Amino acid sequence: MITPNPLASAFGRRFAIAMSILVAAQLNGQTTASAASADQLVKYDKNKNGILEPNELDQMHKDQAKEAETVTLTPFEVRTEKDVGYAAGNTLSGGRVDTPIALTPGSISVMTKEFMEDFNVTNMNEAVNWTVNMQPGTLTPGSDPGGASSYGTKVRGNSFDSNFPVRNGNLNYGVADSYNSERFEFNRGPDTAMFGDGGPGGRQASGSKQARFNKTAVTVGAQVDSYEGYRSTLDYNRGWDRFALRANVLRESVL
Repeated sequence: MITPNPLASAFGRRFAIAMSILVAAQLNGQTTASAASADQLVKYDKNKNGILEPNELDQMHKDQAKEAETVTLTPFEVRTEKDVGYAAGNTLSGGRVDTPIALTPGSISVMTKEFMEDFNVTNMNEAVNWTVNMQPGTLTPGSDPGGASSYGTKVRGNSFDSNFPVRNGNLNYGVADSYNSERFEFNRGPDTAMFGDGGPGGRQASGSKQARFNKTAVTVGAQVDSYEGYRSTLDYNRGWDRFALRANVLRESVL
């Protein structure tokens, strides 16, 4: 009779278990590699064997992680991507943060960039003539270049020297120009600001043009008038994944 060696039996069982784990790991790796989509195989299967090898999977995961990274934009910058024609989707007015107009408790009119271009609105003083319950501070806004009459606006009958313009949520003692403005906004009522500085009648506001990621665009404009005046503008944007530049240039002569 042959007596089995208990040490050999134990070693055999351990060897069998180890081989089973190794085979299962290999099958799992093959299953994971084979689960790649057709588009992923075309892009990452360099040796064209129908599966993604570990180095190919590693590259795919790196690319997916990079695509998953998000660029967090400041809530104090209004986004104009939701603007459709003359209709604007959001505003900085009132809450001083990017908010949908439908959720902003106030009477707000927004003049989009497309409206300004179609009607040749070149600055805030001209834009006031296209809104309601607002009018220039004086009949000749430029008669007092160093004072509020050059940029103040009467809102709902209130004096122009109590309604100073706002740019990007901050007071701006000057006339905003359309060459470097994304939009003009007009708020009516004493509650035009949920917090911060406000006016008793309302407030006129402008938003500066912002650099855009992953976008290259050039816009050139030129015009002349019968009084030998001229105006030329340049708007250039160059953006990458994490960095963007935007340049706005104006040259004009108004007689």
